[in-house]
Amino acid sequence: MSISILDKSLIIDIFYDEFASDFDDNICIRFKENCPTDEKILKSDITNIYITPEEACLLQLTLQRAVKKQRATCQEESA
Repeated sequence: MSISILDKSLIIDIFYDEFASDFDDNICIRFKENCPTDEKILKSDITNIYITPEEACLLQLTLQRAVKKQRATCQEESA
């Protein structure tokens, strides 16, 4: 699955890496930057971070909680 953020200058790919199946941390989060050098936030054009399925679930849960809080806050402000 790919997600484009920061005006499509940063692409995040998230996938199960079959070639890393011998390792516990075989869920890959790949960051690809497509922007001028002076705007880059990472040193490389492509950066891979490998996490375990448990860490992936924690990341998912943390993101869901942040979104839930943001939505609740926005609803309170608009009421």
